[in-house]
Amino acid sequence: MRRLLALLLLFVSATAQAEDVIPPPMGLAEDDPIFRAKPNAGGDVVSAIQLGPLSVVLEETTLSDVRELLGVGRIDQLPGAERGLAWLCFTIMSPGGAQRVWLSNNPDHGGFAIQDIAAVLQPGAAASPACPKLAVDPARLSLDDGIWLGRTTAAVQKIIGAEVKFSGFHMLYEHERPVSGGHVVDTRLVLEFREGRVIGLWARKVTRP
Repeated sequence: MRRLLALLLLFVSATAQAEDVIPPPMGLAEDDPIFRAKPNAGGDVVSAIQLGPLSVVLEETTLSDVRELLGVGRIDQLPGAERGLAWLCFTIMSPGGAQRVWLSNNPDHGGFAIQDIAAVLQPGAAASPACPKLAVDPARLSLDDGIWLGRTTAAVQKIIGAEVKFSGFHMLYEHERPVSGGHVVDTRLVLEFREGRVIGLWARKVTRP
């Protein structure tokens, strides 16, 4: 009986822990046919995000840097994971409803600096310990090229200035370039649109062998 009770308490604890994290949302699946086409950008498509007063440089700024400089945030991982994906999540209130922003890295992909950004409109979302409120002006949120949630399809295409690839409601813009040591810098931007405006974005910069 005691063993059964202990196992039950362990299950309840693990379930509570799993519900207490908010992992980054998925964009396009990696096996989506859109990724089979050749990269379509003429240069790196993303290198940083402006997060209020802070400029987060991909593959340079760490999650700990962001948490220390902003004074808010909790670095999370999936329960039971000693390595792999780690992230910070922030909830930002804007006139169009709540925005959630995730900054993440994956040591298995080559480092501890931030490599990925995800941002989505979630009008009914509330701040929580797993995704606390970040008190910044929504007008000071953007990728380094000026793209952000709420931008129109036409404005995004004007900023990009190149042919883009579409898959349903998603737009893909990506670039690869060789660097010293035989490595490749891979930058990618996926945008999700509804009614002609960006409602979700996923950006990545990874240097790989």
